[in-house]
Amino acid sequence: MKNRIPLIIALIVGIASMVFSYQSLNNQIESATTTVEIVVTKNSIEAYSVIDSSNLTLKSVPPSIVDDNTVLDPSLIANKICTSPIYADKPIDVRIIAEKSEDTGNKQIVGVYIDAARCAGVTEGDIVDVYRIGETFQGEAAPRIAANCRVVRIANDKGVVVKSTVLSGVSGSVGLNTPPQIVYLLVNPAEVPYVISGASNETKSRIALSKKSKETIDIAGGVE
Repeated sequence: MKNRIPLIIALIVGIASMVFSYQSLNNQIESATTTVEIVVTKNSIEAYSVIDSSNLTLKSVPPSIVDDNTVLDPSLIANKICTSPIYADKPIDVRIIAEKSEDTGNKQIVGVYIDAARCAGVTEGDIVDVYRIGETFQGEAAPRIAANCRVVRIANDKGVVVKSTVLSGVSGSVGLNTPPQIVYLLVNPAEVPYVISGASNETKSRIALSKKSKETIDIAGGVE
């Protein structure tokens, strides 16, 4: 009997090892085959664009890449605005989703280079008219090239968001915490070419903004 004890112990250890290995293998198979459906876009979307429901689809992914901020329901983001770019077939973070404002309509997002002086102290959400300035218009009234545009984003030269273009005190001196250089505007489609042509790059930009308290109606029936 004593001679059989080591054999019995070895048999018990072997069986335990087999059970443990079997359970581990099952767990690995289950992890590999378990997926979660997330919402992705068929095509990439630029920042501050409206998310069209027809551009949304579901994709099965491993649970390891899903967290509490991953969008799982298309209805949570359809017809809303993304504050950062969304890349096709990639998980979407719900924290970059914002409600579409009433005046968004069919307006298009346009980014223009501009400096602090010509920003007129605008902040996100302000309504502005856009004027073209430059040597050609010296002594003449600058023409308005777009009306009732909404400021949706302000960024510095690195693309980092700046909430305001208002001058503020920094360490006892007057300056900007982060100088604004790019302003993203919601512009009527018919006015987009004029705004883009006036702000081709940061060295040749001929754009100035005029802040207003509310939208106005152009009696003349068009851009001045």
